[in-house]
Amino acid sequence: MAADMLFNYIEKRQGERPWGRVLDAGTGDHSLRWIRKLPTTGWTAVTVDPIRIKNMLPKLSPTMRDTDQLLLGDWQDEQLLEGEQFDVVLVDYLIGAIDAFTPFYQTSILERLRPHVRGQLYLIGWEPFDESATHPAHKLIVELAKTKDACRLLANKRPYREYPASWVKREFERSGYVVNSTEHFTNIFHARYVESQTQACHRALEKVENDAVSDALSAHVEQLKTALMPYAKSSKGIRFGADYIICASPK
Repeated sequence: MAADMLFNYIEKRQGERPWGRVLDAGTGDHSLRWIRKLPTTGWTAVTVDPIRIKNMLPKLSPTMRDTDQLLLGDWQDEQLLEGEQFDVVLVDYLIGAIDAFTPFYQTSILERLRPHVRGQLYLIGWEPFDESATHPAHKLIVELAKTKDACRLLANKRPYREYPASWVKREFERSGYVVNSTEHFTNIFHARYVESQTQACHRALEKVENDAVSDALSAHVEQLKTALMPYAKSSKGIRFGADYIICASPK
């Protein structure tokens, strides 16, 4: 799903309520680009990835206000943003990314963020792919996702792990929130998605020491790309899976 459509939905949900101070709990280029366009009184963006900080800071520094901050931090650190509250908190694909950076923290992150939520929390997630899919294009998408996970593991990196909206809503309720709404958005994959996923595979394979394994997987990735592209380049793309947005607030 195009990020703009998801962010537009959040803007509609927010309505006339002021944005005030905004926390981007797991920041990236897309989410922060959107936040910087909003009428906020200040924003705080947090990432655990030092490379992301290094790449983002030079581009952002010239236009940052005194009330804006880009932080390198881990939510497992209880002192991170201690005592600070925000009118809006964005959790943009953070649940799925946690396993790659801070494994096994998925069941703690929403509880950890709750003291910082003064108003609304908007969580964007991705439903796990249906591995029982029978359509040829859907089966290929699933195979590509599994191959990317294998490439990351062989490169000594942990794969991402997505969670269904039903699981996330239970975590919200357990962590002291009221779930106000849940909306799903069908994913439509085009050639750009296939390119990005195959490139991610190849980048990971560069770090695999066994050349025979790396070469075999690289060839498999290209076979998947060749098989997927006719579907991805069609005018309708590949409709499969869904993103979701959950709006919640503290009890």
